[in-house]
Amino acid sequence: FILLFAKVQFFSDNKVKSLDFWFLNCPPCRKDHISIKEDKEKWDAKGVQLISISIDSYEDKDRWNTYLAEHGYNWVNYL
Repeated sequence: FILLFAKVQFFSDNKVKSLDFWFLNCPPCRKDHISIKEDKEKWDAKGVQLISISIDSYEDKDRWNTYLAEHGYNWVNYL
């Protein structure tokens, strides 16, 4: 249901999107976030919007929010 709502909300503006699916206990996913953060300004300049969608459970929301805040991952993220 959350993803369906996200689709309606974010795909109605006709911007190019890059979807990133990940979870907290995935070392390659966490490594990718470092590269994404480094390249985010380039993507923004080209009009590409990054949307990260975590497949973690809702019970992990506090850990998930802490991870995003500690690393400065300020693009659109869904849990």
